[in-house]
This record gives sequence, structure tokens and C-alpha cells, in this order.
Amino acid sequence: MIQEDALIPYRTSPLPEGPWVVFAPHPDDETFGMGGSLALAAKKEIGVTLVVLTDGSMGGGEMGSGNIISTREKEVQEISKRLHLKSVLFWRQRDRNLRASQDLITRVAALIRKIKPASVFFPSPMELHPDHRTAATLVWEGLRSCPEFQGKAYAYEISVQCPTNQLIDITAVADEKTALATLYQSQMGERDYLTLILALNRTRSYTLPPEVHFAEAFFAYENIGDTDLALHTLNNLRPYWSEDAVSQEEKHRRENLQVALDLAQTERTKWRQRCEDLENSRLWRYTKPMRNAATKIKIANQRIRKTNGQWKRH
Repeated sequence: MIQEDALIPYRTSPLPEGPWVVFAPHPDDETFGMGGSLALAAKKEIGVTLVVLTDGSMGGGEMGSGNIISTREKEVQEISKRLHLKSVLFWRQRDRNLRASQDLITRVAALIRKIKPASVFFPSPMELHPDHRTAATLVWEGLRSCPEFQGKAYAYEISVQCPTNQLIDITAVADEKTALATLYQSQMGERDYLTLILALNRTRSYTLPPEVHFAEAFFAYENIGDTDLALHTLNNLRPYWSEDAVSQEEKHRRENLQVALDLAQTERTKWRQRCEDLENSRLWRYTKPMRNAATKIKIANQRIRKTNGQWKRH
């Protein structure tokens, strides 16, 4: 049987090495998804470049207008000051219309070559929002086309629980993350994002030591490889879901099967001995009904011997 620790970490991981490049589909995803880790990175003076991929025009009030675009960019700039980010880049693709075009893939690769980050972050490919999933594919393809990249890629979750192999303890900066998230006032009227974010981070502490109250989840890719992102994600899950775990499950299955076979053999031996005792008993020859019963038992005993021989051959 596959145990829990084969599916989710039971201990926290250290912060990834810097410098970082963080790709956010919309203005706020970087904070909602990994604001605690960004706060910890600021305390360690890790250089962070934030890339906001879309203009965010479809979120908050005055959707589709230039006002909301300007408002959301100002909110990101305030976040940048609080977190001491090295730089913020606005690529201003249309909100809810992000595409992994060749031009953008080339642009991602060029940025990676320029900054030479040790760690690159993008949303999990298992996220719900189409821009989140497209952002994952876009960055992945950009990294694939940049063989110079020798760092690690990390997928972070924003709105739902996604596959994870690293949990970062953000308990010490949970209040700071809350304060950062509330700076996105343009979004807070749409729904109670703050409660949802903290609930997700609180849930991620479930398998961690009791002193960890909030955690952020990431999926670390050891190498980029030549496969597409979805396939590579599944391949990277194998150490947690298949070989060792399945071999253990197969071991338990075989042990249970052997116990069942041993029990069947014991019962078969007992019945055979009982039949032989009845067959050889003189008491059974006193009356005709008993002799008939003895004949039937003898036939049954022959069948059992035959079955036992077949079982041994197998």
C-alpha cells in the first residue's frame, strides 16, 4: 500500500538558491502563490526579478479598461518596494488570452540567458486558470530552448493544491504575506482571496511538524529534459508514486497471497487426514449406510489428492 509520505513531504525544504526569476500570469499571482517565500528571499537578500505576463485587465473593477491595468501595475510596484525586488517587468499580454507563442518563448529564453538565474518559478501546470497553465507551458518551453540554463525550475501553486515535492515553512512571515496580499485592493472586492490563500497555506502544514502553521508548496524539477511539461511532470512524480511505492505494495500483496496459500494447504491436510481416519475406521463397516458413506468419502479423498497434486505442480 502506498503511504502518505510517498505522495507529500513530511519535512520542510530550504529556500531555493538565488538569483530568482519569478513568472506571474497576473499582477498578484506572485504574492498569492509564493509571497511568503518571496518575503523570506528578501530577508536573505536573494535577487529576484519578477515578470508579470498579462496586463490584468480582466480582474477587479473597471474590467477591460486602462484604469484597472494602471492600478494593478501600481500595486505590483508597491509590492516590489516592500519585497526589495531587483526589478519588475511588465510584458502586458492580454488577460485571459495568454499564448505560448514562439515570440514569447524566445523572449523567456533571452531573459534567462541575460539574468542566469539559479531558480526559475512558474505556476503549476495543474492550476485551473487558463493563463496560469499557459504561463507554465510558456516558461517551460523557454527553458527548453535555453540549454545554457543550469539551474532548477519550480512550479508553485496559486489557487488549488497541486503536485508537490517541496514545502517551505512561511510561518514566520505569514503576517507579512497577509499584509502584502491586502495591497492588492483592486482584487479584494472581487472575492475573499485573503481567506482562500491563508487556508491553502494552512492546509499545506498538515504533514509538517506542529510548529509549522503555514507553508507554500512547490514542485521542483531536477532537469528540463526534452519532453513537454505535462509528460515531464508525470515522469517526475514516479519516484513518489511508482517504483519503490509499488514494489512495496507488490511485496505486501505477495505476502498476503502466500499466507492464503499456506492456510489453504493446512486446511486441505486436515480434511485429508479426517477422510483417511473415517475410511480406515471399522465402525463404518457395521451398517450398509455407513459403507455407502465410506465409499463417498473415499471418492472425495481421491479427488482431494488429485487436486493437491495439481496445486503442487503449479
